Amino acid sequence: MINIKVDTSRVTRNLDGWINDLEKMVANGVANAALAIEAEAKRNVPSNTGNLRRSIQTKTEGMSAVVSSNLEYAPYLENGTGIYSPDGRKDVPWTYYDLATGNFYKTSGVPAAHYLQNAVNVVAPMLGEYIKQELMK
Repeated sequence: MINIKVDTSRVTRNLDGWINDLEKMVANGVANAALAIEAEAKRNVPSNTGNLRRSIQTKTEGMSAVVSSNLEYAPYLENGTGIYSPDGRKDVPWTYYDLATGNFYKTSGVPAAHYLQNAVNVVAPMLGEYIKQELMK
């Protein structure tokens, strides 16, 4: 009987390095796509003061990314309110008092702007291209 022993430790080390490099490239591609979503959302967000536009930011961790705003009213502009929102109030119209203007207003809600979802819809189909660009570097 013939025994052959092959030392694969060097190959294994190389594979581990390649896997780490591949994960970094995919993470970079995801981060670049998320930044493109952020830019698209900022281009399309409704704006009176610019606060919402400035609040949109991207956070990445590994191969994941989140594009969001920390402003309390951001979800209401994204998803709409009242009759325009699937979860909005239906007892319309309602009246509210605006401290800033000192006036009362009657409303049935605000239509959804979908500035963030629309940005995802534009950029998501190109995610593979963002990753491919990193792999080709």
